[in-house]
Amino acid sequence: SKLHHEKTQRIAYANYLSGKVDGIIERYLDGDDAMGSFGNKLKIAQNSLFTFVIYPGVPSTNNNTECSIRKCVMQRNVRGQAKSNAGMRMLSVFLTCFETWRIRGQNILSEMAKYI
Repeated sequence: SKLHHEKTQRIAYANYLSGKVDGIIERYLDGDDAMGSFGNKLKIAQNSLFTFVIYPGVPSTNNNTECSIRKCVMQRNVRGQAKSNAGMRMLSVFLTCFETWRIRGQNILSEMAKYI
C-alpha cells in the first residue's frame, strides 16, 4: 500500500542519516576531551535521533518538553514546597497533570475535580 511504501522510504532515509552520523561518531568517539564526550553522547542517542523522520507526528526537537520541564523546575524553586522526597514526588505529579491538561486544552479545575 501507499502508506507502507512511504514508511519504508522514511525508514530508509533515517538509516541513511544514521549512517552519516556513524562517520561523525567514528571521528570523535575515542577522544578523552569534550569532543570524545560528544562522540559518546551521540553514539548513545543515535538510535533515536531520527525517530521524527520515520513518524511524521513526532517533533524533531525536544523544545516543548524542555519548556515544560523548565516551568516545573521554576515552580518548584519559587514555591519551595519540595523539601522532602514525598513533597518532590507530589509536586511533580501535580505539575505533570496540569501541564498535560493544558496541552490537551482541558480545563484544569474540571479535571482536578474528577480526582478529588
